[in-house]
Formats: sequence, structure tokens, C-alpha cells
Amino acid sequence: SFNLTVKIYPGGPPHTRGTSAFLGSVSVGSFVAIPQVRAARWSVWPPSQARRVGLIAFGVGIAEVLEPLQLLLAEPAAEVRLVYASRSSHSVLYRARLRRLLAAYPRRFAVRHCLSRAGSSHSHDDREDGAGEEAQGSTEDGAGERITIGRISAAVVREEFGHWARDSTIDEQHAPHFLVVGTSRMEHTAWEWLQALGLGRRPLLMGA
Repeated sequence: SFNLTVKIYPGGPPHTRGTSAFLGSVSVGSFVAIPQVRAARWSVWPPSQARRVGLIAFGVGIAEVLEPLQLLLAEPAAEVRLVYASRSSHSVLYRARLRRLLAAYPRRFAVRHCLSRAGSSHSHDDREDGAGEEAQGSTEDGAGERITIGRISAAVVREEFGHWARDSTIDEQHAPHFLVVGTSRMEHTAWEWLQALGLGRRPLLMGA
């Protein structure tokens, strides 16, 4: 089984040809043909070998992060940190699910939301999560959940993961692994930031 996440923009699907526009117009209960299915391969297996994992999700990239995130937290030793970029607090997908994971694993899971448009009124109707309150400045929004205004940057990556690079107690076998999901340009830039910290050598997944 698998989950399929489709982002439907306010006012209806975009008036362009594409997956979101097509699936946004399909009625509930209809069948669609899927011409290609790809599966990602783990670079570390079993997941219990990944003791520290950093996840960076740009926008709807959170959909690809959720499954490995939940699997890793089910392992008793994994420490997981998620940096998640959204336009505003209203466009954060799966917030309720993330908060349930934060409540279940308060010592091993942390989330940092980076909101690029703090005052945006362009809301997202998330029936699972509901609308969150807009953040102003940098705040703690519950145990393990931090909200900052601005895009993901080298400084944000350094603040969240830099201490792992400085931890002399971590040996090569248990060095941190990372998963970055976004556009090709976003992913490339994020890996460069990790490389600059000495942390960009161990991807969590090998790709399709």
C-alpha cells in the first residue's frame, strides 16, 4: 500500500496541464492509470543503523519525507531532525501528523518550520491539519517544534545540524544520514551546505 498526496491550489486546480491539475479534477471514486511506479532504495539497511538523521523538505517535498521519518522513529535509537520549508503556516502540510510524532517521540524528534511569507493570506485548506496561527519572528510552537520566518539557508542548516559535525563521539559507522527533497536546484544547494559542514557524504536514500 502507499499514500498519494496531491496539492490542490485554492480556487481549483491550476489551468495548466500537469499531474496536479489532472488529479484535482478527478471525482472521488474514479480510477486513473499510473504508467510508471518507482521505489526508493535505502542506502542504510536496516534503518536501525541510522542513529542520527537530518531531513530537509522544501514545500510538498514533505510527502516523500513522511514514510522514512515514521519508519526511523519506530526504531528505538534514531534521533531525527526535520527542517521544513513552507510559504506560510497555513500551507504547512501534515502538521497534525508531525505534532503527533513530536508528542510520541519528544526526546528523539524535532521540527523546524521555515516560513518564507509570514503575512501571506494565501491559505491552504488542510482537512487533516486545520489552519495554524501565523508566526511572527522566531518562536517555539510546542515541544520540539520551532518556527522561524525566512527561507531555509546555510545558517539554518548550520544551526540545526552543525553540532553533529562537532560531536567527536560519533564514529563513522553511526555518522548522520540525510534526506533532502525539493527541486533539483534546491536539493543541490542544500547538499552543498551540508558538504560545507562536513555532513554531506551519507544520503539516507539512494534514489529511484
